Amino acid sequence: MKHIFHSVKGTSDLYPPQSLYFEDAIRKAKKIFALFVYQPVVLSHLEEKGLFAKGVGEMTDITQ
Repeated sequence: MKHIFHSVKGTSDLYPPQSLYFEDAIRKAKKIFALFVYQPVVLSHLEEKGLFAKGVGEMTDITQ
């Protein structure tokens, strides 16, 4: 089965050279944040709906 990937509405992908600029900005921000003892927050990432639908069903708050 061939998977076709699409960006989620409201998101966008970064490709070189923009991705390199983004990584540089993240690296610089981490240095500044460390000066003020900020800790990182890791947000959940997006998963394919089918992964959850099999386990919990189509009509749940998780898959909606």
